[in-house]
Amino acid sequence: MTRAHGTLARYHVDKCRCELCCARKSSYHTGRTRQIAYGRWQPYAAPESARAHVAYLIGYGLSINTIADMAGVDHECVSDLMSDAHERGLLPASAEALLSVRFDLDLVPGRSFIDAAGTRRRVQALATLGHSVKSQATALGRLANNFNDVVTQVRVFAYTARQVRDLYDEWSSNPPPDTHGAKVARTLAARKKWLPPAAWDDDWIDLTDAALEIELRRQAELMGDVEVRRCYDAFRKKGERSPLVVAAAREYDRRLYRKQVAFA
Repeated sequence: MTRAHGTLARYHVDKCRCELCCARKSSYHTGRTRQIAYGRWQPYAAPESARAHVAYLIGYGLSINTIADMAGVDHECVSDLMSDAHERGLLPASAEALLSVRFDLDLVPGRSFIDAAGTRRRVQALATLGHSVKSQATALGRLANNFNDVVTQVRVFAYTARQVRDLYDEWSSNPPPDTHGAKVARTLAARKKWLPPAAWDDDWIDLTDAALEIELRRQAELMGDVEVRRCYDAFRKKGERSPLVVAAAREYDRRLYRKQVAFA
C-alpha cells in the first residue's frame, strides 16, 4: 500500500522521514501545542468519515482484516470502528491511514480473500462471447476443474481476481473463432442468462452483489419518469438485461404502484 507523502500515516506507519512527511509531523505538533494552550485540543478524530470509507471498501469485497493490513493499522482498530466501539474517536494517524486506502486490485495483497463477484462476472461475460471457462483456465495456466469453482465461489484470492481481470481486459473486445467450443460456451451462457461485457460498467463490475443492488437503485431513483419508462420498455419488450436497465424497470414499477395507491 503506497500512501501519499506529507501525511501522518506516511510518517508514523511507513516511517517515512522525507521533507514533506517531516513537515506534516511538525505542523501537527505545532497545531497540537497551540490547541492545548487554548484549551481546545481534541486528540481524536471523528470516526464518521473513516467508517463510511471502510464501508465503501467493504462494498468492493475487501475484508476488515485486509483493509487494516492495507492501512497499516491494527485489525481490532477497524473492527471497533465498524462496530461503533470507538467512543472517543480515532487517532488522527489511524484515520488518515484508513482514508488513504483505495480499492485498487493491484494493491490488495495477493493471498488476501476478496469478494468473488467481479471475478465471476468477468468469467461469465467472456463466456457469452464464446470464451469457454475451460479456455479461460487454459490461458491462465489453471486446471479447468478447479477454475470452474470461480463461478460459484463466494470469495477468491486477490491474485486470482487480478489474473481474471487482466484476461478480461484482453479478451472482452475479441470474440474467439466460431468453433464448436465457442458455440457451446455461448449456448451455456445464454441458458444461464449470463451478462455480456457491454452490460457492465467499470465502476460497478467489482461491487459485491449487495452493494451493486444499492448503487443501482440509487441511480434509478435519480432518473426521470421518461427515462425509467424507456428502460421498462427495453426490459419488458426487448429483453434488455443490463443491470441499470433492470433496476430502472423496477423503479418504474414502484412509481406506477405509488401512483395507483395515491389515486385509489
